[in-house]
Amino acid sequence: MTKSTALLLILSALLTASCAFNSVFFAVEKQDLNSKITDLEYEEFYSKSDDGTEVYCTFFNSDEKAQGTIFFLQGSGDNVASWSGWARPFVKEGYQVFMMEYRGFGAASGKATHKNVLKDAQISFIKMTNLEAVKGKKVLVLGQSYGGQIAINLTSRFQDKVDALVIEGTFTTFNEEVVYQVPLILKPFLGLLTTSHYKSKNLIREIKGVPVLIIHSSEDTTVPIKMGRKLYANANSPKYFWEIDGEHIHGIEDHTKEYIDRIKMLTVNSSYPD
Repeated sequence: MTKSTALLLILSALLTASCAFNSVFFAVEKQDLNSKITDLEYEEFYSKSDDGTEVYCTFFNSDEKAQGTIFFLQGSGDNVASWSGWARPFVKEGYQVFMMEYRGFGAASGKATHKNVLKDAQISFIKMTNLEAVKGKKVLVLGQSYGGQIAINLTSRFQDKVDALVIEGTFTTFNEEVVYQVPLILKPFLGLLTTSHYKSKNLIREIKGVPVLIIHSSEDTTVPIKMGRKLYANANSPKYFWEIDGEHIHGIEDHTKEYIDRIKMLTVNSSYPD
C-alpha cells in the first residue's frame, strides 16, 4: 500500500464518514493477480465461509515426515500466487505450508472486509487442522503485516490447536496504522473517526502458554517498529523479539537461514536465543 493511495482512500473515507477503511487494507495495487503459483508441489482446497463464499486454499508439501505445518497469512494487496515463493524455504526445511486467498484476489471471489476475511481464516484454519497430513504434527501460525492481525486473532481463539505464533511487521490496531500513514494535520481527525474491529495489542494479552516470536525491522517505514515493541510488551511469556533490518516484511527473503532456525527453535528445540 503506497502512502499516496492510503491518503486518497482515507480522505474519501472522511468525506463519507466511514470508519471501516476496508479499502485501505485491501487496495489492489498494479500487479498480476493471475500469476502462476510456484513450481512447488501443492494441493488445492476450497473452504466454504458462513455466507457461502468459497475460499481458495493451497497446501504445499503434504508429507508424512513433515516436522510441522505452517498456517501462513500474507499481507494484504497480494494473492497466494505472488506469495507462494516464500513458502519454498519452509518446504525445503521440512515444513508443510497452508495458505488461503483473501477475497477479491487471485482465485478468490467476493469482496474483502476485516470481518469476512477473519471468518474465512477461521474456517480455513479448522479445515487445515482436520487434514490427515496435519494431525499429530505441530502447528505454527505465521502472519506478516495485515496477516499478523489475523494470526493473533486466530491464535487467541484456537490456543489449544496452535503450538507457536510468529508475526512480522504487524501493527497494533487497524486505526493506529491508518493514523500513522497520514500527514500530521489529519492525525487528530483520524484518531477520532477510525475504529478497529479487533485490536491486536489487546488480543495478544489473551494468548497464554503459546510461544510468540515477534519480528520487526528497524527500517520498516510501513509499520513502525514501536508497534512491534508494543505487541511484544503486551504478550505473555514465552515471548521473543527479533529486530532485523531491511524493508517491510522482507525477513524471509533477507534473513532466510536465521528465520528458519528461529522457527525451528520454537517448534522443534526446547531452547531459544535471547
